[in-house]
Amino acid sequence: MRRQEEKLWVALVLFIAIGTAIPAESKAQEISVRDLVRKHLSAAKSETGQKKLHLTGLPTDVSNVVALEYTVLLRREGRDEAVDPKEYQFKIGDQIRVRIEPLNDLYIYIFHEGASGKHTSLLPEQGSQEKPVLVTRGKTVVLPNDDSVFEFVPPAGEEKLIVVATEKPVEDLDALTGAVFAQPGEQLNDEEQAARAKLRARVEARLQSIRRRQQKVVQTRGLLTPETLKKAGDKIARSADKRVQLEEPPHDGKKSTFFVSGTVGNSRQNDVLLTIPLVSVTGG
Repeated sequence: MRRQEEKLWVALVLFIAIGTAIPAESKAQEISVRDLVRKHLSAAKSETGQKKLHLTGLPTDVSNVVALEYTVLLRREGRDEAVDPKEYQFKIGDQIRVRIEPLNDLYIYIFHEGASGKHTSLLPEQGSQEKPVLVTRGKTVVLPNDDSVFEFVPPAGEEKLIVVATEKPVEDLDALTGAVFAQPGEQLNDEEQAARAKLRARVEARLQSIRRRQQKVVQTRGLLTPETLKKAGDKIARSADKRVQLEEPPHDGKKSTFFVSGTVGNSRQNDVLLTIPLVSVTGG
């Protein structure tokens, strides 16, 4: 009887030990893609040469990882509330701010595209002589940067914020604020006007080139679960272009949208063009 009790006691101890170990293991396996990417880029910054990132579900590891988080803040009664711009319809009169946090060192260019397709440079600011600066990991870009807001004005419609993120400065985009946009009251002769028109066309061609490459990239939006990554992996296997972009909207208390871009199988430079839609409606 005593031996039996000892065996039962040992079995009970083992059962408790195993039972408590399983949740710890499963929690380790449940680390989010956001956290994996953050950890990867944090380690990569202190090492020579970036290691590849392993994401369960993708066919091979991802190299040359570029990631950022962005938040669109709707101002209500003096307070900022995060909204998902790809799901939320703004109203005329709504006021917003935009916050962007790169997870690695990136040159950030931000344009506003109106319904007509016209581009205005917000970062660097149109009309300034500023050149784009390297936004280091952990720093946050906020627009407007003086606690003012952008306000939706008539007519309602579709507008966009276009974020271009590059690991190296892009000459044409760098020249945008310094040469393309005329300064207030500035008088240009015919030769200067022709030079600026030529440069503007080159900038537009550069943006279109990035856009065309984006169209070939495997893109996935949703909660970044193993099942979602598996679907992205299946698309990559059938795709000629082995690049992937993953976007996870705000959820479970996370206010930001998470965006990561990487190359599957090689280490080409990874220029990113991210479009943030801003759709406004009248009334309601």
